Amino acid sequence: MDENSRIRCDLLPGQLVLLTFNSEILSEVEFSTMGHRKNGQVFFQKIMLDSWPSWNDFFGPEVIVKEGDVATIIKKAGRPLQICYKPKWAIYDVYDVLINGRICQAFRCHLLPVNQLDYQVSS
Repeated sequence: MDENSRIRCDLLPGQLVLLTFNSEILSEVEFSTMGHRKNGQVFFQKIMLDSWPSWNDFFGPEVIVKEGDVATIIKKAGRPLQICYKPKWAIYDVYDVLINGRICQAFRCHLLPVNQLDYQVSS
């Protein structure tokens, strides 16, 4: 197992994940996987899996997200057709997630599984 195995394993519906934009974790990502705005990163309602990565693959309303936000996995949407189906490329799997009260799609490379040591609710 490599050091980035946490961004390669499958995620299950209902599972909690932390969002990450950490450059060390994302060192293997070679394509655009989110939007950038003045007020932060954004995920979109839909990623076109049949054409990504191309110049116009993100559609629908934007959801502003931050490092460490918690999301809930709804389902795995799939892997872009242009990406190989070998385990190394699982970082490009796309998931439907619920975040900040809205459903959007996110690449696996931004979703870290939460375990009880990673996440504590502050009172």
